[in-house]
Amino acid sequence: RDTETTVLMTTVQPPWVPDCDRTCCKGCGRSFTWWRRRHHCRRCGEIFCHDHSKTKRILADYGYTKPVRICGSCLVKILGIGAKEEDEDLELNKEQSLHLGKSPPALKSPLSDDTGL
Repeated sequence: RDTETTVLMTTVQPPWVPDCDRTCCKGCGRSFTWWRRRHHCRRCGEIFCHDHSKTKRILADYGYTKPVRICGSCLVKILGIGAKEEDEDLELNKEQSLHLGKSPPALKSPLSDDTGL
């Protein structure tokens, strides 16, 4: 008998896309090479490069009790509607700042007062 604790999965994991079925990243379309490796999203089973699957989250519903790799689309689904727009705005600010050599500006709280009082 196995002595490890068994985690009950409440959601069925999707099957992983076989490596041979993808020659490029589902997120950006760049070809996989010996230095651009394939990574499976543990939530949807698709294949992405590191840049498009570097987020890690605990997926208890899928039986993962430690943080595992997920793609950006699955992260948006986990965080809920509206998270995508915030992530895109933050990413745009980072990209613009990189071109200008500055740090990205901090996001303003929607509760902040712009009157300066």
